[in-house]
Amino acid sequence: MSESSSSTTKLVKTVSELAESPAPSTPSTQSINSLLADCTFSTPTSSLSPSLISTPRSDKYSDSIDTMMLSTSLNDENYSQEINSFLKDFNKKFDVTANSVHDIIDIVSTLLQRKNKTNMIQEKLNKQIQDLQSTNFKLTSENDQLRFQLADLQSKSSNAEHLCTNLTNQNNALKDTNNTLQEEIKTLKASLTSMQDIMEGQIQDLQNLGKQRIDLITICNKQTNLYQKLESCMKAKVPEPVVKKEIPKIIEQKPDLSQEHYQIIASMIKIIDECIKTDSNPYKSIRDDSNFEPKERIMRITKLLVENYKQEKQLCSQYEQDKANFEKKSQTYQKKCFEILTLFEGQLDFLQKLSHSTDLQNALLYKEKTATSVILSDDDKTVLMRKCANLRKFVDETFINLSQSKIEDIMNTSDSTETIRVFDLLNTDEPDNLLNKVLSSIGEKTDVDIREIFDLFRAQLFMNCLLKNHISDMHIRVARIGQENTSLKKLLQETREKDIVPVKLRAEDLERKYMKIRNFLSKFVPVDDVTPTLTLIKRAMNVVKNTTEESNAAVEMAEKLKKELDTVTKERDALALYLKKSQKDNNKTNKESTKLSKQTKTELAKAQEELAQIKEQCTKFTDEIQALTKTVEDKNAELQKNKEDFERQMQVLQDKILLFNEEKKQNDEKQAALISQVEEDKKVIETTKKQRNALKRKLDQTVESNKNIADTMEKQSNAMKENYTATINSLQSQYEASLKELENQQASMMDLQSKCQQLTSENSKLRVENKTLEMKVKMFEGKSLVDQQNIQSRITAQVTAAQMENANIISSLKQVIEETKNGFQELFGGRYIIHELSEAVDLVQKELSQLSQKEIQYGELLEEFEKTKNVLGITTNDFKLNEIVSNMMKQIDELKLSLEDSTKKYKQNQDDVDKFRKEIRKSENQLSQLRAWENWSRRIYSVINDMDSLNMSNDEMRLVLEEALLASVSHKSIFFRTDMLRTEKNLMVKFDKRILNTRSVAKPTFRAVLIATLAARRVFKLGGAIPLNIHDSPISFYETPKRKNSVKNSVKKSVSSSKKKSVLYSSSMRKSVIPMWA
Repeated sequence: MSESSSSTTKLVKTVSELAESPAPSTPSTQSINSLLADCTFSTPTSSLSPSLISTPRSDKYSDSIDTMMLSTSLNDENYSQEINSFLKDFNKKFDVTANSVHDIIDIVSTLLQRKNKTNMIQEKLNKQIQDLQSTNFKLTSENDQLRFQLADLQSKSSNAEHLCTNLTNQNNALKDTNNTLQEEIKTLKASLTSMQDIMEGQIQDLQNLGKQRIDLITICNKQTNLYQKLESCMKAKVPEPVVKKEIPKIIEQKPDLSQEHYQIIASMIKIIDECIKTDSNPYKSIRDDSNFEPKERIMRITKLLVENYKQEKQLCSQYEQDKANFEKKSQTYQKKCFEILTLFEGQLDFLQKLSHSTDLQNALLYKEKTATSVILSDDDKTVLMRKCANLRKFVDETFINLSQSKIEDIMNTSDSTETIRVFDLLNTDEPDNLLNKVLSSIGEKTDVDIREIFDLFRAQLFMNCLLKNHISDMHIRVARIGQENTSLKKLLQETREKDIVPVKLRAEDLERKYMKIRNFLSKFVPVDDVTPTLTLIKRAMNVVKNTTEESNAAVEMAEKLKKELDTVTKERDALALYLKKSQKDNNKTNKESTKLSKQTKTELAKAQEELAQIKEQCTKFTDEIQALTKTVEDKNAELQKNKEDFERQMQVLQDKILLFNEEKKQNDEKQAALISQVEEDKKVIETTKKQRNALKRKLDQTVESNKNIADTMEKQSNAMKENYTATINSLQSQYEASLKELENQQASMMDLQSKCQQLTSENSKLRVENKTLEMKVKMFEGKSLVDQQNIQSRITAQVTAAQMENANIISSLKQVIEETKNGFQELFGGRYIIHELSEAVDLVQKELSQLSQKEIQYGELLEEFEKTKNVLGITTNDFKLNEIVSNMMKQIDELKLSLEDSTKKYKQNQDDVDKFRKEIRKSENQLSQLRAWENWSRRIYSVINDMDSLNMSNDEMRLVLEEALLASVSHKSIFFRTDMLRTEKNLMVKFDKRILNTRSVAKPTFRAVLIATLAARRVFKLGGAIPLNIHDSPISFYETPKRKNSVKNSVKKSVSSSKKKSVLYSSSMRKSVIPMWA
C-alpha cells in the first residue's frame, strides 16, 4: 500500500507540472503513457470495452517517477508539447474528448459518482452469492456426511449379520447339547426308577421270606406244645398197668432220637471240615460242649454258619465291587491307549499325505518374508516316508505284542514316570503347555531317536493348530445337517419307543409276578425249572392236607393268588387300552409325517431324488411299525390265553379249597376221637415223629431254596449294576465332553474380547498420533507466521530508507500537492477531510482498487451463479433461490427414505439368498455322502467277490454285505461256545457234585491290574514320556535335574517368543520340521 500511494502522488505531481508547462517533449510523453497504461480508468460512456479493465502495475512507478524528475529539468517549451501529446494519447486510448487536466478530473468525478451506485448493487449481489455459497457448502457437507454414514451403516450391518450368524450357530449347538443332556438325564431317571422298583420288589420278597420262616417256627412250636399236651392227656387217662407196660417202649425210643442228633452233628462237622479247612475249631468246641443238649448244639452250629455266611457274603460283595472298579479302570485305560495310537496313526497318515501333495506343502511351509513356500524335494519325501513307515511298524508291533514278560520289564522302570501324563495329549490345550509337559519327562541327553519323535510331534501339533478352525467349521456344518436329517427320524423313533417301552415294562412286571408265585410255592414244595406251576400247586395242597394250620396258610395263599390274578387282569385291560392309544398316536404321527413330506416337496423342488429316498425310508419305518403292531397283537393273544389258563387254575384251586375245608372238618372230628381213644393217640404220636423228620427235611429244602434265591438275586443285582454303571460312565464322559466344549467356546469368546480390547488400544494410539500431528502442524504455522513478520519488518525497513532518500524530492513538490488537495476535496464533495495530498491519493487508490477487486469478484460470482443455474437446470431469469433450496432439501429427505427402504430390501434379499445357499449346500453334502457310501459298498463288494456291481441295487448290496459280515463273524462265536462247553464239561467231571453245590469264593488275581498298567506304560513310550527301544543302542532315561531345568527354561523362552510374534512362531515350527526331512 505504501508503494502504491507514493506512485499515485508522483503521478499527480507530474500531471500538475505538465498542466503548468507550455511545450511537450517526446520522452516525457512516453513515461506518462506508460504510467497511464498501468492505471485503470473506466469511461463515462457505455462504449468502454471490458478489455480495458486491468490490474495496476506498481513496479514501474519508481522508473516513471525518475523519468518525471528528469523531465522537470527540461525547458518550458517541452511541457506544452508533452501535455498535448498526453491529451491525444488519453483521448485515443479511452475515446474521450479532454482538452486539459481539469477535463480529466471531471471524468474521474463522474466515475466516482457511478461508483456508489455500483457498490450498492454489488453488495446486494455479494450477499446473495454468499448465501448461495453457504447453502451450497452445507448441502455438500451434508451429502458427504450421509455418504460416510451410509458406508458406516453398511459395514456395521455386515458385521452385525456376521455376528448374528455366529451367535445363532453357537446357540443352536448349545441347544443341541442341552437337549441331548436332558434326554440322557431323563433316561437315567427312568433307569433309576426301574432300579428302585426292582429293589423294592426284592425287599418285599425278602420280607415275605422272613415272615414265612417265622410262621414255620411258630408252627413247629405249636406242634411241640400239642405233643406235650397229648402226652399229658395220655398220662392222665391211661390206667396204671397199661402205662407201666408202655414205659419201656418209650425208653427204647429215646436213645434213637439222641443218636439221630449226634449223627446230624457229626455229618455237619464233616461237611464243615471239607468246606472250611482253616477255622473249624469253634464248631468242634460247640460239638464237644457237654453242658448243652444236642438240639441246642445244632442250633448254635447253624447260627455260627449263618453269621460266617453273612460275613463271607459281604466280603464277596466287596471283592466283586473292587473287581468291577478295576475292570472299569482297565477298560478306560485301554480305550485311552487305543485313542492315542489311532491319533498317532492318523497324524502319520497326514505326514505321508503331506509328502505327496504340493498344496499342503504350499500352505504349511509358507514364508512371509520372501512370499514363497518351500517345496520338499524327492530325497526329503523318501526320508519322511521311510521314517513314517518305521514308526507305523513300531506301533503295529507294540499294539499286537503286549505280552506279560514285556510288561514286567517295563514295570521295573515305572516308578520314575507319571502314569496319567500321557492322556493329556488327547485334551485340546495350548501347544506350549503340552510341549512343556512332554519336555519335562524327556531327558537332556541328546538322542537321535527321541529328538526325531519330538520333532514329529511338534510338527503334528502345528498342523493340528492349522486344521483346528477348519475342523470346527466342518463340525458345525455336520451338526446342522445331522439335525435336519434326524428331524424326521426322531418322530418315528419316539413313536417306536412310546409303543415298545410300556409293553416291555408290563411284560417284565408279569414275569416278576410269575416268579413271585413260584418263589412262594418253593416255601412249601421243592421247585424245578421243568415242572409247571399247576403240579407245584397240587403238591403244595397235598402238603397242606397233613396239618390244619398249613391249610389256613394255603387259604391265605389262594386269596393272595386271587388278588394277584385280579391285578393281572386289570393290568392286561390297561395294556389293551394303552395299545389302542398307541395305535391312534401312530396314525397321527403318520399323518403328520405325510404333511411334512408334502411341505418339503413344495419348498425343495430341486431335491426330488433326496425326497424319494426319504419316502423309501418312511415306508420302511411304516413297515416296521406294522410289524410291531402285529407283534403287539400276538402278545395280546398270548395274554388272553394266559388269562384263560389263570381262570382255569383259579377254578381248580377253588374246588380244592372246598375239598380242604371238608377235610378240615373231618380232621377236627378225628382229633376229638383221638382224645377219647388212647390207642389211636399212640399212632398219632408215631406219625408226628415221622412227620418231624419230614419237616426237618422241608426246612433244609427251604433253607437251600432261600440260598438259591439269594444267589440269583445277587447275580441279577450285580448284572444290573454293571449295565447301569457302564451307561452312567458313558453319560458322565459325554457330560464332561460337553462341559469342555463350553469351556472352549468361553475361551474363544475371551479371545474375541481380547482382540476387541487390542483394537480399542490401537484406536487410542491412532488418536494420540493424530493429536501429535495436529500439534506439529500448529508449530509449523507459528513458525511461518514468525517468518512472515520478519520479512515484513525487513520490507518496512527498506521502504523507510527509500522514503528518507526521496524526502528532498517531496519537499519541492508540496506546492503542487496543496493545489491538488483542493481539487480532490471538490471531487469527493466534502465527504473526506484531506490534510495532505497523499491521503487524497490513497483514498482514490483505495476506491479504485476496491472497484477493480469487486468487479473481479462480481465476474467470478456471476460465473459461479451461471454454473449453479446450469446444475439446477434453470433457464429463466425470474426465479427464487429459497424455493429451489427448500425443494432440494425435500428431495434429499426423500432420497434418504428410499435409501433406507432399499437397504432393508437388500438385507432381506441377502437373507433369502443365504437361506437358499444353505439349502443347496445341505442337499449337495447329502448327495455327496450318499454317493460316497454307495462307492464304498461297491468297492467292498468288488474286493469280496472279485466282480463288478453295476447291475445291483442298493438293497441287494446291503444284503450281500450283511451276509458276508455274518459269515466272517459266525464261526468265531461257534468256536468260542464249543471251547466254553468243553471246559465246563471237564470241570463238571473233575469236581465233586457236593462241592459244586456249595459256594466257594476265589481270591481275585492281580493280572487285570498288571495288564492295564503295562498297556499304559507302552502308551507312555508312544507319547515320548519314556525312551523308545527302536534301535539297538540303549537309551538312558534317568537324567540329572539340572539338565531338565535347562530344557524347561529353553522351552519357556521359546514359548514367550512365540506368544509375542505368531509369525515367528510359525516360521520356527517350519524350520524345526525341515531339518528332520533334510
